[in-house]
Formats: sequence, structure tokens, C-alpha cells
Amino acid sequence: MKRLIMLFAAVAFAGQAMAQEFKSGDLYYRITNNTEPYTVEVMGEPVYPTDDVLNNEYSELVSIVIPEKVIYNEIEYSVKSIGNYAFTHCRNLESVTIANSVTNIGDWAFNNCINLISIIIPDAITNIGNTAFGECGKLTSLTIPNSVTSIGENAFSFVKNIYYSGAAEGSPWGALNLNAEPDAEGFIYSDTNKTKLTAYVGSKTDVTIPNTVTSIGEKSFYYCTNLKSVTMLNSIETIDDYAFYGCASLTSVTIPNSVENIGYGIFFECDKLEYNEYDNACYLGSAENPYVCLVRKKSDQITSCDINDNCKIILGAAFIDCMYIESVKIPNTVTFIGENAFRDCRGLESVTLPNSLTIIGNSVFEYCYSLSAINIPNSITSIGKYAFGSCDNLASIIIPKSVTIIDKMAFLDCDILTINIEADSKPDGWDVEWNYSGCPVVWGYKPTAVTESAANAVSIYAYGKNIVVENATDEIRVYDAMGRLVCRDVACRIRTININTTGVYIVKVGDIAKRVVIN
Repeated sequence: MKRLIMLFAAVAFAGQAMAQEFKSGDLYYRITNNTEPYTVEVMGEPVYPTDDVLNNEYSELVSIVIPEKVIYNEIEYSVKSIGNYAFTHCRNLESVTIANSVTNIGDWAFNNCINLISIIIPDAITNIGNTAFGECGKLTSLTIPNSVTSIGENAFSFVKNIYYSGAAEGSPWGALNLNAEPDAEGFIYSDTNKTKLTAYVGSKTDVTIPNTVTSIGEKSFYYCTNLKSVTMLNSIETIDDYAFYGCASLTSVTIPNSVENIGYGIFFECDKLEYNEYDNACYLGSAENPYVCLVRKKSDQITSCDINDNCKIILGAAFIDCMYIESVKIPNTVTFIGENAFRDCRGLESVTLPNSLTIIGNSVFEYCYSLSAINIPNSITSIGKYAFGSCDNLASIIIPKSVTIIDKMAFLDCDILTINIEADSKPDGWDVEWNYSGCPVVWGYKPTAVTESAANAVSIYAYGKNIVVENATDEIRVYDAMGRLVCRDVACRIRTININTTGVYIVKVGDIAKRVVIN
């Protein structure tokens, strides 16, 4: 009997809880105070969330008016709050009107409303929650009243400009700019000399970046969906992460030779871009040099790529997940390779890095399981985190003294790797977890004093567990990666030398030397 009474009580409570939520007009409400003063908050449609779709019915709304009062069961309620997640992912929503009775905008309330272009925050608002307007990239200008005393982390992430003269405390709000007036063309800058462009809020479809600009800031043109062409002049040196992300109509971009550094994901979701093609890759550039920037591979199915000799920059993720590529020729013109550029290229066996390169970025060769040989030229000063992570076949690597920075876990899960380091001890700029997996280390390594060169007459290559030398006219010497002499042999038209141990070897014939990898 007692159990039955408890069951009836639970059903009654559930019915009462359901009665606390109701729909009026287009919106759902939750009662927050059912005695005087009667109050409610706007809530998301009460359905179980799946993937991105949290509000199946709201997702069709283009315009929303949040009223000052609503009536339910003949009781008048004051609308005091917009609840957490209330309109998140409403991607068709363009405008919102909020009544003066509302004092709170909850966490993620309008997150990912990517087409929201108009909203006025009334003077009654005191709190704006975490990521409340995150990813609202079409919000080009928003004024926050002084009544607001609390603003959450990333509340305005990707919003183009924020005007606020109050003193709210809190974590970084994520706005692309604060309290800056756009010029007549719609450009917003972070400095009076107009060298750092931080946002574009204009409506032109064809844009030329002013010649004062040297740097295009992060997400500056984020979701400028009407933008069709962009011309950069020779003043541009840096383009930061996600600069043109989501420019769905963008077909033409001019990148000058002056550009030295390009961030990650700058052309993600720019599916209409037209490229200059060479061999198995797609490039952007200028009339003077169409191949300044290698943006991506032509296909996931390519097995090789001969990078154009005029290329300066290989973008992040350019060859990511290119499972079948075995070899890449990188010319000495390349000065920058972005993060994840060759990540998950599982068939890539060897790479020669040019002396023009100074940085190996984050995860550039991560998950390159077949990579068994790579040179680190003396020009390299920095190696990023996870740069060679999970390179299972990499047996030996030489780190020159020029490398002053190695980030955490650069060689994570390199199971057979020995790291030969020219420095006598760990430089101060190396992260404490640079060798997180504990690979064997040789400090004070002195490479064999030979210089790689090429000759038409002599051919040196690996064949199975053997090194084959053809047309040698001088004594043949084989050194291991530690610089120790493994064997020597007489000159011969063709000589096969059996090598039982996998690794990197240097074969010297007179003044000719070549690295050979035995797998």
C-alpha cells in the first residue's frame, strides 16, 4: 500500500512538473515563479537534443519577438529570462526583439545562429551567459548597455564588433573587436595606422584590402557569405587563422609574394574557390606568381606530388588524410608549412625538408606511420607539438643545434626512434615534455662529415635488406646514423651489401654521399 501511495505521488509530481512548461505563440516557456510576482523564462522546444538540432520547430523561425508578458491559465507572467540553449543552432534566425522585462540571457542562448544580423539588448539586461552569441558571424555591430554587469566566457565569439562602456568582469568575451568604428568601406582596424585588419562588416562582393594593411586578423571575414573576390596587395605579410572561414560565395583570391605566414583553416568552407593547378595540388597566388600558396591536394587518391618551384607556403591540412601518397618533393622556395599539413599520410615514406624552412609546426607529420627517414636542416629553429607523433617506422632523427624550441610530445609514440641531438644538453626553450615517450637520446651527437651530392654515373639505393651501389669508381663506405663505419668494399660496377639492421645509413663513394633507409 505504501509503495502504491508513493507511485501516485510520483505521477502527481510529474504532472505538476509538466504543467510548469507551456507554449504561447511561437515560443515555449518555463515557469520560474508560480506565485506573485509570476515569472517565466523562454526555453528551447522541449525535445531530446540530437546532434546539432536542439530546436526542431524554432529552426524554421526567421524573426523572433520575445514579449514582456504572457498569459497561461488566466495568469499573467512577466518574461524575465532567455534560458540556456534556448535558440542555439537556429540557423535561419535573422532578427530578435527582446522586451525590456528580460534581465538574463543564458548560456549558449543564441549560439551558432549564423544568420543573425539584428538584435538589440535592452537596458534591463544584467547578465549575458557563456557563448551566448558564439559563432554569430553576421552580427557586425552590437551595443551592450551599461546595465550589464556580468558577461560570460566567449559570449560574443566571432562577433565582428562590440560597443560597451561598462565594467563587467569575466573571462575573454571572444569578440573580434571592441569599440572600434568601421571606416567607409566597412573595414575595422586595431591600430590607428590601419596596419592590422580585424574585421570586415561591409556589403561589397568584391574587396581589395587597403595597402596600409600588413596583417589580416583571425576570422576577419568570417562568414562573409556574399563576398566573391578578394585582392591582397604587396603590403600583406600575415593572414591569421580562419580569416575567410565560411565565405561560401568566394571564388577568387589574390595572394601576393609578400605573404610570409598563413594561419590554419583560412579557406575552410570556401567551396567555390577557383585554384591554379600544378601536378597534384591546388594553389592560390597572383599574376606574378600563381603558385604562392599550396592550399590543398587535388584528391585523397594521389600517390605523389611534385610541389611547384615557386611555392612559398604549404597551408595547414593541405595533404591531411592523403593515405596513399608515398613521396613529396618540397622545393627550396618553401618557407612555411602549416600545422597538420601531412597528418595521417600513412603511406609517406620519406621527406626532404628544404633549407628555406625554419619551423616544423604542430602535428605536421603526425600518424605518418610509414615515415622512415627525414632530414632536419640547420635552418630549423622550432618543432611543434606532436610534429612526429606516432611515426612508428622512424628509427633515427638528427636534431641540429639550430633547434631552440621543441614543444610537448613532439615524438609521442615513436616506438623505435633514437633521437640524435647535436646540443650537449636540453636547450631552455624545449618543453619539459618534449620527449614524453622517453625515446633513447644521444646528446652531443656529431654527424658523419660527408656532404650529400648526386652524380649521374653512381647509383645508390636500397633493395630489401641490401644497399646496392652501381658504377662505383672509388672505395664504398657505409656509415650508420651514429656516424660509425659499418662496412667498406672495393669499387665495382655493381655491388650488393647486405644490411641486417633497419635504420638510416650514409653511403659514401669518393666525394659522393647519399642517405639510404633500410626498412
